[in-house]
Amino acid sequence: MMFCCPDFDVFLGVLDLTLKRHTATNIRVALVDLFKKLGIPFRKAVGICTDSPSTMVKFRKDLILVDGFSWLISIPCSLHVLNNLIKDICKDEKVAPVVSANSKLTSFFTSSHFWLESARSWMKENNIKKGLTTLARTRWYSMSQVCLCVNSFKSFFFSAMLKSNDRGEDSPSINHAVQDCISSRHFNLNSQLVDVIKPISDAIGRLECQESTVVDTMIEIFKIAKKIRTLPESNPFKECAILALAKRARIFDDVTNFLILFLSPKHKAFAIAKKYSLEDLKRRMFEIAREWKWKKNEVMILNVELSNYISNQHCFALIPTIIHDVLDFWKRMELQAPYLARFAKLLLALRPHAARIEGLFSSLSLIHSKARNRLHASNLVNLGRVKLVLQSQVNDLKQEYSRSDVGVQRLRKAKKKRKTDCNEYLSDDDNLFASEENEDEDETFVVDFIENELEELDNHEGLVGTGEDDLKFLDGLFDYLNFNDDGFIHEVEEVDEDGEDVIECETNDDEENWDIEDLLNSSY
Repeated sequence: MMFCCPDFDVFLGVLDLTLKRHTATNIRVALVDLFKKLGIPFRKAVGICTDSPSTMVKFRKDLILVDGFSWLISIPCSLHVLNNLIKDICKDEKVAPVVSANSKLTSFFTSSHFWLESARSWMKENNIKKGLTTLARTRWYSMSQVCLCVNSFKSFFFSAMLKSNDRGEDSPSINHAVQDCISSRHFNLNSQLVDVIKPISDAIGRLECQESTVVDTMIEIFKIAKKIRTLPESNPFKECAILALAKRARIFDDVTNFLILFLSPKHKAFAIAKKYSLEDLKRRMFEIAREWKWKKNEVMILNVELSNYISNQHCFALIPTIIHDVLDFWKRMELQAPYLARFAKLLLALRPHAARIEGLFSSLSLIHSKARNRLHASNLVNLGRVKLVLQSQVNDLKQEYSRSDVGVQRLRKAKKKRKTDCNEYLSDDDNLFASEENEDEDETFVVDFIENELEELDNHEGLVGTGEDDLKFLDGLFDYLNFNDDGFIHEVEEVDEDGEDVIECETNDDEENWDIEDLLNSSY
């Protein structure tokens, strides 16, 4: 269990379910007991994020409805959802034979000492950086990495089969089951499968960073939808990908997610979809504020600041066109719009994935090994906290080093293309922070890319197309109805119908019991 904050994470502990069934009820009781033991009021928690098996879904639901923690925002782990999306695609009857053949190829060539060394020599000759990867179903990237590496090792597999069949060559034989997988037909199908799953694995790579928000998750979902829709009809896996995406993407079809997307100035017009109107988003905002025990006068001022934000008036009249960090934008708006900034910061600080805690538990498995299986849970928790502190100190040292002259030079030389397709990242070995001197150039590249992507998303022809099948596709994704000619709304409707400037609300009413309908029907 980890308590995530915008700037740091705190490892709270391990839920000890020894001699207990791992049911939603037992997990809820153990979590509440952990907070009481640590002396942390449950009111300090804003949201809760877990993966998406049925037990954890019921756990999040019962925590809010049964235990009465109605102020919590329930968030599914976006990385688990996308990983399950890849699994759903790979389970399809058309895709499963391709995945099975890829697994046979990688397992055979990595288990043979001779062929593994031959593959490494071939990698050096052809300047291939990523080696053969076997299938590990518990890892997010595993299936996509297997397909990608098979795609890049195509020529090696053919040359290995020729050597094996050549009696003049002193090389071990390759069994017929593996040779049957080395065919032009299989590699053509694998290449088409890569076109389907690579946008999803790229989205996982972009979202697993600590700074990602629900806004990033929603935009990535739309990007995946757009890229899958634009696949050629000749791709035999397009249909199953569309069905899998429509199934998995529904978990993000929630008014709270669109409210968080709306609080990003860059995407506020894009967030007002046909299903959730501006009134729906305002209603959800007031419901959350009421659950957070905001006073009536605070919510009235929030409503005024929201009206200014919608109509781009007062302090929101000069919103910069380029916003690198949405959370940082609202931090700068604390003086001009304190209540809306406070509300937005709480929602945007929600971490939409459990990558950090998954990584921590993976590292703790090296500590709690078979040789140390008597290690008590409390000692394991303390070791985990020490590890997080040490990691934080190492990151601080790396950041300090990256700002030095030597670090800047090394950073320039070490920059290379990472596994995602949107930007250049550092390798895992050179995980340094960019210096302020180089930040502008890199951020300009990222901003230009995102601007182009969002222009295509806002474009009806680029996202939805004109065919009936395309409309059915997105209709199954988020239940959009009756698109306009230009797609999504580009301008937010003004709240002040009389055209007068919205003035600040002055009231001393501190009532905690207030009616949402009165706020929706009021104007200032």
